[in-house]
Amino acid sequence: MNPSVCFRALIVLGALTCVAAIFGCIPLRAQAQSAQTRVAHDVVVILRDQLASTPPQRRAMQGRSAALASAQDAVFARLPANATRTKMQFRTINAFATTVTQAEADQLAQDPDIQPDPARIGKTVSGDVFIDTFNFVQFNGDELVRIPYRYRVVQ
Repeated sequence: MNPSVCFRALIVLGALTCVAAIFGCIPLRAQAQSAQTRVAHDVVVILRDQLASTPPQRRAMQGRSAALASAQDAVFARLPANATRTKMQFRTINAFATTVTQAEADQLAQDPDIQPDPARIGKTVSGDVFIDTFNFVQFNGDELVRIPYRYRVVQ
């Protein structure tokens, strides 16, 4: 191949690469790192105060639900506004599930309302959740499925 043709092809390829990088077709290193911080992760945020003053008893669930919603909404409101963010509130424990970026997870880690007990940081928790049926007439049930779980408490 003619050296001048190779040189021209190299110049054209370099120009196309620059144009693609400028218009975002090829992420640069800084763009790739910022994209990693924007990746959303599913999390369950367990608040430190489990509202012991309003126990999860049938006769007190209405008041407990209101107290849980108030506490959870206060923490959720501190996250940056995001039109696609969803929140699933739990009604028995003071916790909610949502999606957060790494930067938002770091922000939540500094929130005093949700910081874990220092003695539990780094420990792995595991167990099983069982889904059962229950017949109130015969007062018995059948175990349908066992769902194992495992997580590590982080700060």
